[in-house]
Amino acid sequence: GEAYLEGCFHKLFGAMAAPEIQAAVRGATQQYAILVPLSLQKLGQEGYGGSEGFEKFRQRHEQLLPSIRPVLREHGISELRAYMFAPAVAKPAVCLTLTLPDTMLPSESIGTILQAEQVCYDWDQLLTSVHDMAASKGQMWWAAITRSS
Repeated sequence: GEAYLEGCFHKLFGAMAAPEIQAAVRGATQQYAILVPLSLQKLGQEGYGGSEGFEKFRQRHEQLLPSIRPVLREHGISELRAYMFAPAVAKPAVCLTLTLPDTMLPSESIGTILQAEQVCYDWDQLLTSVHDMAASKGQMWWAAITRSS
């Protein structure tokens, strides 16, 4: 009966299917990146100051990520990765890479998604609190989302 049909379905279209089939079932996706410049001054004001300022921010960001990813998946963002660049030679920054469906317009969707759930709002507030607005020409940290090529 049904167990057999479910097994066939999963073999043809599920995790055991060929990568091309999985991609077709899921739909086409596109990689995007956001470079978020961080303000050393704001890192200090938000309690992340001193020599450990960047490290404290990084730890708080890593604490939030596991609860952010499932919420983003519910909204169609299938992957989120964060890369931290400490203030060595250049200014500190966070580079976020995201995988979005082709049908999603990131410039319109990201802001709405960040307001959808409390955990996303908290993450947005964390990044906004240390974001260098001057380096982003007065735009929100997520407004610089760029399609990977």
